[in-house]
Amino acid sequence: MQHRIVGMLIASAVATATLTGVGLANDPGRASALTATQATDAYDAFVATYWDADAKYFTTYSDRQVHQEHAVGPQGGLYTDYWWEAQNWEAVMDRYERTHDAASRQMIDDVFDGWQAAYPDFRQNDWNDDMGWWARGAVRAYELTGEQRFLDESEEVFGFIAQYEDTTYGGGIWWKNVDVGDGTKNEKNIATNGTAVQTALRL
Repeated sequence: MQHRIVGMLIASAVATATLTGVGLANDPGRASALTATQATDAYDAFVATYWDADAKYFTTYSDRQVHQEHAVGPQGGLYTDYWWEAQNWEAVMDRYERTHDAASRQMIDDVFDGWQAAYPDFRQNDWNDDMGWWARGAVRAYELTGEQRFLDESEEVFGFIAQYEDTTYGGGIWWKNVDVGDGTKNEKNIATNGTAVQTALRL
């Protein structure tokens, strides 16, 4: 599923680049397969397959069943893991940024509300990179909607993550907020620090 989400995000970025005349648009052979209609169809199919409007959450698998090989996330893995949902949220924002349709605008709110219902205290997570995806997504949601609650959330999550920065290894934020300082159980990586830098710059 990780590869599917990453692939979806890459496809979204490529489609955006093509539609805006950047990147692959200079290669007609490759860009011709990416039209606004195809981008819309792909997104709509993704939402139809994985989105649970009642739960306001994306399911982990297309059959909407729990699979023990990845039983992580709300309801024993029926719904996507903490950071996966943040990346799905970004896909919804990609759609809204491209089309400004009412349905995807509503979904920006719904995904956020579903995540907060599943995780009432975002701090109940050992992984700073997981939280970093939500901080990055929330500041983007604020930029797109102007809703103060998204900015507040980004600032709060980022503030929590930032306290795990120190000078070990030349600086940066620890991957986990447990085992801090123990290089045999923790590390400083790009998943944590890349999203933190992006969020810090936007804040």
